[in-house]
Amino acid sequence: SQFVVGLVGEQRQGQQAPPRRNRLTLAMPTSVPSSMPAQSVAYAWSWEELSDKTDDELRGVFAAATKEHSPKGRVALLAVGGYGRRELAPFSDLDVVLVHEKKHLESAFAQALWYPLWDSGHKVGHAVRTLRETVAMVRDDLDTATSIVTARVIAGDAVFGEKVIAKSLAALRRHSREWTKLLHASVLERHRSAGEVAYLLEPDLKNGLGGLRDIHAMWWARAVGFELSDRDQRELAECNEVLLRIRVALHRTTGRPGDVLHLQDQSAVAHEAGFVDDDELMATIASVGRRVMWITDEAWARLDPPTASRSERPLAPGVALVNGEVHLADDADPASDPTLVV
Repeated sequence: SQFVVGLVGEQRQGQQAPPRRNRLTLAMPTSVPSSMPAQSVAYAWSWEELSDKTDDELRGVFAAATKEHSPKGRVALLAVGGYGRRELAPFSDLDVVLVHEKKHLESAFAQALWYPLWDSGHKVGHAVRTLRETVAMVRDDLDTATSIVTARVIAGDAVFGEKVIAKSLAALRRHSREWTKLLHASVLERHRSAGEVAYLLEPDLKNGLGGLRDIHAMWWARAVGFELSDRDQRELAECNEVLLRIRVALHRTTGRPGDVLHLQDQSAVAHEAGFVDDDELMATIASVGRRVMWITDEAWARLDPPTASRSERPLAPGVALVNGEVHLADDADPASDPTLVV
């Protein structure tokens, strides 16, 4: 919460900041949307606690399915994607992968896993694969690759599950540069359709430029060897925390899944997330979005550093275009000429 105030940087003199609600101990509202699953309501504010509670639920379902059907060979249930990161919002999908050792897995066992989850109101994104299939898909499919980067074992044979994750990551690292370039291309494509978090009246907290997906992409790239400074990692983690808190508040106040913060929801989301008002909320989002954008833009620029031949073209006194980027000259003095920064 101190990070939020620091980002805004415009606390009115003499105005006392409102008490910030602890996301782990926030009292539940007196009423919640009737459509919200009971599990989500009870743990809606803490995404870690909601993830852990869901883990317990899935372990129980897995144990019951195993007892009833006794699958042959080693089997493990993996949490992937946002669930793998322990970042469940109240209406997040449960993304899981059931990995197995044998060539075929009894369909009755898989159905005994999925049906109880569907019946309880969860929206489940699921897949059933062998170890070999998982590794092959990681090499060929970007979505599968990014989901497995933060995978973790929920239930079943933990040693086998960790083996699947380790071999998948090893396959990615063998082609890390090629894969990272594909990842960057997908980031740029997403930006073209989602816009910038910092400058939109109705920002897309997840997919916009400067949003959660840009933070995730940095973490995915880092997992296969892309370098990111400790400071940048720390700042991205702080930005991730702020955006997650707002996204959880959005789910809670609207009673449905969503990533775009519409104008009509901003006042309620601000109150739910512990801000003074919607102005402070949007100022914080803008500050976070700009910071994420700066960090990630600089990081991606290192993926394709300029060649030895330096391309430089003057744009104005003290300003030049260097290898496609606007730079101030070494002797430029923004203090004496404020128009330079414009």
